[in-house]
Amino acid sequence: MKRTFALLLCMMFLACQNGQKKEDDSKKVIDFYDNKIQIDTIYIQSLNPSAKETTMDWNAYTALESEMHRMKAFNISEVLNNTDNIIRISDTLQKTIPDTLQKRPVKSRLKLIKTQAKNLKQLLHFRSQDSARINESIYKLVQGYSSLNIQINEIHIKTPNFESKNED
Repeated sequence: MKRTFALLLCMMFLACQNGQKKEDDSKKVIDFYDNKIQIDTIYIQSLNPSAKETTMDWNAYTALESEMHRMKAFNISEVLNNTDNIIRISDTLQKTIPDTLQKRPVKSRLKLIKTQAKNLKQLLHFRSQDSARINESIYKLVQGYSSLNIQINEIHIKTPNFESKNED
């Protein structure tokens, strides 16, 4: 009888320790997702005036631009939860590209943005706590947006005409 009681007491003690460990683990998960992201160090290329004029009426681009700027104030959880919105925006971007921007480099940057947003979504789905992978994926998403801006700017660069008018 004493052995049974002692065994039961030991089992209850171990169960309490397990419960405490699970609470500590869940607290770590919550703390991890509350961490602010670090994208202030990433340079985001801005659009030149003529490129900005082209994108002004492109609502999907304006939405993406807004999301990228909002992301600076997000924590990891907010970024991961916002990936569905970025994926939707990237779908719309690909379907509504203005005629002047229907170029292969622009289209490839749009695919890159969508791929990175899906990668972030996958990290959310698996509840990954690998901060290096999450930060790398966020970095690639923001860098993809910056690369999109570079490609849009390049389309609007005026090349000088070096041909002489009179070659007599």
